[in-house]
Amino acid sequence: MPLLLTRRIAVFFGGGERLSFLYAELPGYQQSLLRGRSSQRDALRLLFRRYITRWPEDAQRALRSSRVWLDQPTALQVAVLTSYIQSWLYAHRHYRTVPGQ
Repeated sequence: MPLLLTRRIAVFFGGGERLSFLYAELPGYQQSLLRGRSSQRDALRLLFRRYITRWPEDAQRALRSSRVWLDQPTALQVAVLTSYIQSWLYAHRHYRTVPGQ
């Protein structure tokens, strides 16, 4: 992941409740990685739904931080925030390793 994007995402989530929320959700998402792509997609949708319910203003904030025009459709706002959450999860993923490998 490019360093600039990583910094932007770190600044976006900050160090408060949002980051704590993502860390709390991380174990469930990690488990979904082991179950396959559809499980991972479902886990991401559920995580996103919980996130956007708590911080609905973040869709607009994500759009501004991505330097995209503010008059774009709402779907773009959601896409940017989903991308940020996915990037954060990707940067913090851990794969289960089998002993002896």
